[in-house]
Amino acid sequence: MSIQSPTLGRKPRETRQRVANSLREMILEGELLPGAQLMQQNLAQELGASINLVREVLMDLSNLGLVAQQPGIGFSVRELTVDAFMEAAGVRAVLDGLAARLCCQNASRGDIEMLRQLVAGIHDECLRRSFDDRKNAHLMDRELHDAMFEIAGSKTLLRTNKTCWIPMIQVDNPSPSYQQRYEDAYKEHLAILAAIEEDRPDDAERLAREHRRTGMRRVREETQRGSVHLHWY
Repeated sequence: MSIQSPTLGRKPRETRQRVANSLREMILEGELLPGAQLMQQNLAQELGASINLVREVLMDLSNLGLVAQQPGIGFSVRELTVDAFMEAAGVRAVLDGLAARLCCQNASRGDIEMLRQLVAGIHDECLRRSFDDRKNAHLMDRELHDAMFEIAGSKTLLRTNKTCWIPMIQVDNPSPSYQQRYEDAYKEHLAILAAIEEDRPDDAERLAREHRRTGMRRVREETQRGSVHLHWY
């Protein structure tokens, strides 16, 4: 990615958003790798922005968990660890449960149908792809969960969700039980949607939390086998 010069006359808020989107994309797409030092002057030149603006955006990304700030050293792309994944996923389990609960009172028939289409799309993508080529399925899964937060109707919950990034898990030579995870996740998604559609908030919250925690247990098992790699997405 290379932006040669700043755009004159651009509104400050638009410039800030443009820089934030560009840096986030560079991290999530792997152009900036975990641990990479983020040189503010170089980024300012490449993105056509001031150093002060780049610094402000990096601080924002630090709050999102994508960037690490070290006093006296500067900013770097956050290193990915299984422990960090588990911590973030544990928080997401609680958030997912609350979102599912709120969906029971706020989801329209159209919302539920849209969620069902996303669930079906994830399942179809998994069936069409080999186990090690399922990035699109992971991205669609994020879209599904983000959609539930939108439907939940809580601005506070929505903001919190946007600050809780979870790395994508890549498992080399997965065990049979982990390969079964995608089929299990499909059934879990359907159960959550059924609870939402039938207005069973306690069940919806419980099932959503269990869904996330089941995934965490599977990752922990694969970690013990030494086959887990993490990527931002």
